[in-house]
Amino acid sequence: WLVLEMTAQVAVFDYHDGGFKQTQLVDMKNKGVEEKNGGGALHTSPDGKFLYVTNRGDANQVVVFRIDQASGKLEEIQRRSLEGKEP
Repeated sequence: WLVLEMTAQVAVFDYHDGGFKQTQLVDMKNKGVEEKNGGGALHTSPDGKFLYVTNRGDANQVVVFRIDQASGKLEEIQRRSLEGKEP
């Protein structure tokens, strides 16, 4: 996975035959809301089933994704406000 800071997106890649191929692009912006966003740090859960990504700026949240164990693709399952100043 790769966080695209300026667009607040997460790119998912698959590695085959010595190269990477993008398989998914996930938007972390809040739909229908005009605000400053910025992708930040990402971490996986110890069991490898979840990906946590910070969305900085006005959004000020952590976005949680379920990781498909076969493909590595992401499914958003939760957004959590940090109720403070940027993560």
